[in-house]
Amino acid sequence: MKLVDMHIHSDHSDGLWSVDKIVRHVLDIGLAGFALTDHDNFDGIDKVVSILKSRKNEVLFIAGCEFSTYLEEAGELHVLGYFSDHSYLGMADLIQEFKKSRVTRAYRMVECLKTHGFQLEADDFIKNDGIPVGRMHIARELVKKGYFPTADAVFEKVLRVGSPCYIPRKEIHTIAVIEAIKKNRGKAVLAHPSMLYNAWNWKHLDKLIKNGLDGLECRHPKISQGLAKKIEDTLPKEFILTGGSDFHGDSSQEEIGKYGMEQSEFVKIFGQFADS
Repeated sequence: MKLVDMHIHSDHSDGLWSVDKIVRHVLDIGLAGFALTDHDNFDGIDKVVSILKSRKNEVLFIAGCEFSTYLEEAGELHVLGYFSDHSYLGMADLIQEFKKSRVTRAYRMVECLKTHGFQLEADDFIKNDGIPVGRMHIARELVKKGYFPTADAVFEKVLRVGSPCYIPRKEIHTIAVIEAIKKNRGKAVLAHPSMLYNAWNWKHLDKLIKNGLDGLECRHPKISQGLAKKIEDTLPKEFILTGGSDFHGDSSQEEIGKYGMEQSEFVKIFGQFADS
């Protein structure tokens, strides 16, 4: 069974690998296809398309982006937007809003960490190059300085929801992001919906579906086979079910291609080759 990995991050957000390295790896392992889904930007998309065209290799590809959103009672939810053409350019204003929010939040978290004894300076890793900054950048800096052995340990101790230095991002509503994706001819998919381990949270999924959500990422490192099967058995057949590795390049991350959606399903929903 050949898979399309629908969730990969590059160094255009908080991934460690360049777009070139990702494409080379996808080709080397014989993956059917992939989506580039950096946080809050589409900056690497044109480069992927250019590389694939130059190699004349028919790897399936679609432009993607992962948006961090807020839904009352449910909290922070991530939404993946997928686009088969350059219609995502219509989301430029929203993208800028997300980027500004990320920078403000990062500086606030760094100041909090400093009050808790961690010596780091935001300007050492927050660059003025348009790359959206996030908690992963802070986590890696703390690992680099020797405070923690891994980025996962940083999240567990000081950056997870509920920890002392977790700062909620600006509340950009989940439904508003879904509507923006749909307005620009994209498909809106709820990423790694671990909230569904709690049966009470299924009502939130119903609300999102009624407001235009197209699909759900049910094959992912955070989603067990049991929950994936429940999702598949519960949701309507026409609902899009995707999968992805959520690859960032850290040793703790799952490898590219371990999770994905079947090639035949991708083609049926997104087309033979999404030439952005």
